[in-house]
Amino acid sequence: MVTHHFSIGTAITSEEEEDDGLFRQSVNSSRGGDGIRGSFQAPSVLAPSRPQSSFSNLSRRFHLWRYLMPDESEYDSIYRRQKQRRRRLLLGAAIVLIAVVVVFVVVTGDKAVENSNKSADGDNNSADSSVVSHSAYDVAQKAPIPDIQANMVLYRHKKTRAEFLTIIPDDLDQDSVFGLSVKTLAEDNSGAPHVLMHALWDGSEKYPLKDPIHEYHKGSLATYLEATCLEDRTLYTAASRNRKDLQNMQSLLLDALFVPLVLKDDHKDRIFREEAWRLDPTVDGGDVEPEDEASLFDPNNANLKFNGDTLNMQKAIYTDPDELLTRYARRALFGNTRYQFDAQGVPSDIFSLRKIDVSNFYKKHYTPTNTQVFVYGSLDDAQDGLDAFDAYAKTHQSRMDKLEMSLASWQDFNLPRAAEEIHAYPSTQEQDDATSFHVMTSWLLNDSKLTSKAELAWRVIEYLLMGTSVSIMKKSLQLTLESQQSSTLFVPVEVVGGLDTTYQQWQFSVAVKGLRHDQVKPIHSQIDDIVKQITTFSKVELDAAMNVVEMTQRDLSSGR
Repeated sequence: MVTHHFSIGTAITSEEEEDDGLFRQSVNSSRGGDGIRGSFQAPSVLAPSRPQSSFSNLSRRFHLWRYLMPDESEYDSIYRRQKQRRRRLLLGAAIVLIAVVVVFVVVTGDKAVENSNKSADGDNNSADSSVVSHSAYDVAQKAPIPDIQANMVLYRHKKTRAEFLTIIPDDLDQDSVFGLSVKTLAEDNSGAPHVLMHALWDGSEKYPLKDPIHEYHKGSLATYLEATCLEDRTLYTAASRNRKDLQNMQSLLLDALFVPLVLKDDHKDRIFREEAWRLDPTVDGGDVEPEDEASLFDPNNANLKFNGDTLNMQKAIYTDPDELLTRYARRALFGNTRYQFDAQGVPSDIFSLRKIDVSNFYKKHYTPTNTQVFVYGSLDDAQDGLDAFDAYAKTHQSRMDKLEMSLASWQDFNLPRAAEEIHAYPSTQEQDDATSFHVMTSWLLNDSKLTSKAELAWRVIEYLLMGTSVSIMKKSLQLTLESQQSSTLFVPVEVVGGLDTTYQQWQFSVAVKGLRHDQVKPIHSQIDDIVKQITTFSKVELDAAMNVVEMTQRDLSSGR
C-alpha cells in the first residue's frame, strides 16, 4: 500500500495551540479510514489575530476544513484527473524523446555514410596520388594498405610484361628499398642458381671490377645490399636513405643482372672457377704461399685439393644435422616436383657443374619477363626505379614462355606411403655416438592454395602443439622420451618443430634430437599416437594462441 504524506502551510500560532490539538484529532479521525493518511494544516496567515473563544475558533476552523477538503467522490475525481494529466505529460515527453532520437540517428547515419564515402574517396585519391605516370608501363592494380599506412601500385612493363610493384608509405622518414626477384627453380643438385648468384656479383660491363659490391660498400651510405638464393627464386636487394645512393645501387644491380661479365669470361673461366669449384695445389695439406711455389715441383710435397666459394659453403652446411634434416625432409615430401632439388647445391653434385651449364641456366631464367621488381619509398624513388628498369628491359624481347617454365608444380597430397630415410652426418669428438641420433617427422598440409582463414588456423594449431615448452605435443613427447631414459645416465632430449611456410604447400615437422639407437624406430609411432590423442583444445588455450598469433602477425620484424 502506497503511503502519501501531505503538509500544507506552516505551524499555528502559540496562543491557539490547545485548540489546534482538537483540530488535528478531528482531521485524523475524519480521514483515517480511506487508506490515505494526511496531516492537513491551514496556513498560519489564515489564523485570526485577536483572541476568541474556543468554540468560536473551533467553528471557524471547522468551516475552513469543509472549505479545504472536498467530499470523498470529488476528491477521487480530482485525483484521477491529476493522474491522467501526469500520464499525458509523460506520454508526450516520451513521444518527443523518441522523435529526437530518431532524428539524431538519421542525421548521424547520413553523416557516417558521407564520412565513409569521403574516406573511401580519400583512399582512392591517396592511391591515385601514389601512381607514377610512365609511358613504358601500364597500371595493373592500385590499392591502399591501411595496416602499414601506405599505398600499393602494381605496374606491368608493356614490352616485356615484367611486374613492377611500388609501395609508397605515408612516413617517408625511413629506408628506401629497391629489389629484384628472379624465378630460379633448380633443375638438379649442382647448385647452378647459387653459383650464378655469386658469379653475377663479380663484375659487369658498366662496373668491370673483380668485386664491385665490396668496392661500392667502402664509400656507400647503404643500409642493406645483399643477394639471397632460395629454392625457387633469387633475391637482389638494396636499401638506403639517400636517393642518389639508391640510384647508384639500382644501376649496380641491374647491370650485374642483365650484362654480367661471367658470360664473357675470357680469363680461363676465372669467375666460374672461383665461385663454383676448382683444384688448387697445396703443400703438406696447406694452401700455397708465394714463397712456397717452388715446392710445388717436388713430387713428395705437392698435393691437390678441391676449392671454391659455393663448394666450401655447402660443405659447411651439409655437416649441420639441422640443415640435413630439413633438406632430406623436403626431398622426401616433394619427390615429384623440382622442389626436391637443392638450389644451393649438394657438395657431391657441384663437381658435375660446368661453365656452360651456368651460362645456359642464366639464358633460361635471367630475363626481364621472368623478373619481379620492388620499390619501397617515395614517389621519386619509384620514378627512379621505373626509369632504371625500363632502360635495361627495353633491349629484351617479351618471353612469356619464361613465366610458364618458372612455375613449380604441386606435389600430390596423397603420398603413396610414408617415406623413411636414414642418413649419416659427421659428429664431433665431444658428441656421444650412443645419443646422437636425430629424427624428424614431416607432414604435407595442402595440395591447393590455402585461404587466409586456413593459414591463420594452421598458425594457431602450430602454437597450440609446439609453441611453448608446455604445448601439448611438445610436452607429451618430451615426457614420453624422458621416461625411457636410464636412471644412471640421463641425457636431455630436445623436441623442436613447427610450420614451414616457405612454399605454397606448407609443411609441419616435429624433430627430436639426442635419441639412442633403440629409440629411433619407435619414435614415429609415438608421435602418431600423441597426434591421435589430441582431439580438442580449451577456450583458454585457444584465446591465448589467438592473442600470440595476432601479435606475431602485427609485428613486422617477425617475418611471418
